[in-house]
Amino acid sequence: MVMAKNLAEHGVWGVTRYEFTKKHFPGDKVIVSDVGAINFLADVRCLDVDGLASKETFDLKLTGGLTRDAIASLSRGASVAILYGRVFTAGRIPSGWRNVGSWKIPDNVICGDDTVFFYSIEGTDQEDLMAKLRQFGTGMPSDIQQAIVDAPRPTSGAGGR
Repeated sequence: MVMAKNLAEHGVWGVTRYEFTKKHFPGDKVIVSDVGAINFLADVRCLDVDGLASKETFDLKLTGGLTRDAIASLSRGASVAILYGRVFTAGRIPSGWRNVGSWKIPDNVICGDDTVFFYSIEGTDQEDLMAKLRQFGTGMPSDIQQAIVDAPRPTSGAGGR
């Protein structure tokens, strides 16, 4: 029963991520760690950091060269990164990226991970990505748990004007 439920959720999970990218990033370059519906249905230029759908990352993985610097270089011009936690735990998140939110599915059995994280890429607007996540979250399936990470606010220095 759990496996059947998870197969159904996997479809919803993939379609939800596809719908988000289709709505908010049409024609843009996006970085993902589970291509699925995003790569095949959304009108985006997809870079797959797992290397299944992107030859450049596949070749780097084979040689041990898929480092945070390599990912930063490959992601130039991208609008967003949508990644499973395993990319983070492997230490491959570029230093200029900022985690702005996540989606989590309960009782995961079949999906690559139970949580997907959304990163603003260096040079992109964190606040804009958070707003897109908040807006999209209002229509998501109710079992997907969304969390938004508040972006740090710039502070004036001590003794500022």
